[in-house]
Amino acid sequence: MPSQIYSKFQEALNKSTEISDRTYILPNELSKKESIDTAIIERSDDIFMSIANVKWYDVGYLYSAWEVAEKDKYGNFSSDNTFLIDMLSWIKNLLWLLDQIT
Repeated sequence: MPSQIYSKFQEALNKSTEISDRTYILPNELSKKESIDTAIIERSDDIFMSIANVKWYDVGYLYSAWEVAEKDKYGNFSSDNTFLIDMLSWIKNLLWLLDQIT
């Protein structure tokens, strides 16, 4: 299975887009929406499971990123290479709204 994962990754990388100094693998037929359960765990013959008592965040969900991110006094967050001036909570609300409709 690791070789199958690697070959799919290479195939997606070959179809990637470069913008500035970053490489983006855009959604396409290679990036199926499949849970880790069915994509990897259920197909594995040799797997070890352990009980973990942790808070779960769906990393593919924008609101989850907002929940765990360090926020400014208005409740906004941004990535490392962002400079915000006079931003109010409308950014947070806009991101939440966009997440709800997509």
